[in-house]
Amino acid sequence: MTKRYRFVFCFLFVCALSAHAGSLSFSQEGGSPANGREKAVLRGHTSGVSSVSFSPDGRTLASGGNDTTIRLWDVVALREKGRLTGHAGLVNSVAFSPDGKTLASSNEDVRLWDVASGRQKEPLEGHARAFSELTFSPDGSTLAACLADVHLWDVASRRETARLRGPPSAYSVAWSPDGSTLASGGNDATVRLWDAETGRQKATYWDYASSVGTVLFSPDGRILASTGNYDTVRLRDVATGRKKATLLGHTGWVSALSFSPDGSTLASGGEDHTVRLWDPASGEEMVTLRGHTDWVGTVSFSPDGRILASASKDGTIVLWNMSPHITPQPADPDFDGNGAVDFADFLQLAAHFGLSFGDVGYYTGYDIDGNGAIEFADFLLFARAFGK
Repeated sequence: MTKRYRFVFCFLFVCALSAHAGSLSFSQEGGSPANGREKAVLRGHTSGVSSVSFSPDGRTLASGGNDTTIRLWDVVALREKGRLTGHAGLVNSVAFSPDGKTLASSNEDVRLWDVASGRQKEPLEGHARAFSELTFSPDGSTLAACLADVHLWDVASRRETARLRGPPSAYSVAWSPDGSTLASGGNDATVRLWDAETGRQKATYWDYASSVGTVLFSPDGRILASTGNYDTVRLRDVATGRKKATLLGHTGWVSALSFSPDGSTLASGGEDHTVRLWDPASGEEMVTLRGHTDWVGTVSFSPDGRILASASKDGTIVLWNMSPHITPQPADPDFDGNGAVDFADFLQLAAHFGLSFGDVGYYTGYDIDGNGAIEFADFLLFARAFGK
């Protein structure tokens, strides 16, 4: 970059800051290191929220609950941007496909929605009634859902391809990151591992004296987390099958788990109205997040790990700023994805400069250092990458 180009760049940067200074709002609530809010709250559901799912780009959050509607939220604008209707009762589960084009939801049936148009796709064949949880395979080709059995559908053809028959009632199902294994938990107090290709059981673990509510693989596939026995979270080493740690701290049923994308943090939520963050390596609790007034039924990290969404029977969805609790990887300053960090990217950064977590318009993608605020440090990181 020439000296003249650098001068023009800096001059335009200062001009952009001046132009936007009057419209920016700086948050002091919450006391995070970046002077951003610790949380933002989404309200709109008229009763409890049972499931949330982030889109792959992290800009949209889908939620479902007792009011029979699926709501789509703009995470940047902090507002509802659409609703999907059609279910007759509680929406048990919602899940985005890996490409973000399809949303799956379950009630007494499983439905697939075209995210762009909001229209329902052709129905899946062979369903039973009352599915409790669903999840896409890592490549998006297969959808798994469970209650009586674990059902697998080919997403393209909508045909049911297999049923995994294990416990009398399966409550939870999860894919391993490589798509080779499914884990399920149910009312017989066992965690079962299945070969995704053959449908055969690979292992059965009797981890609890009561029902298993949730199962989840870590992002690297090495740890299997599960909940049961009222207030217990257990971690198991997948390779050896041995128990790794037992996480105790909740004072009621634990019903929700989510790993951060880098696997360094496990979030849990439950009956005691709290969200807790754990270090999976040590098994130690890192922090307790309090913001709900009723049972926390679902938690989910954003794809970049910088936001944790939790939802509750109190009807609210809380977006938690993870910057005080994790060390995020720097964001890519090529905001428009054209392969170069150029002036178009600079204009996007300038337009959001000064915003912090909880402000309308804040987006984690522009917060390059991930500290919860789009500030001068982010400009310096951007300047180093400019022209590359």
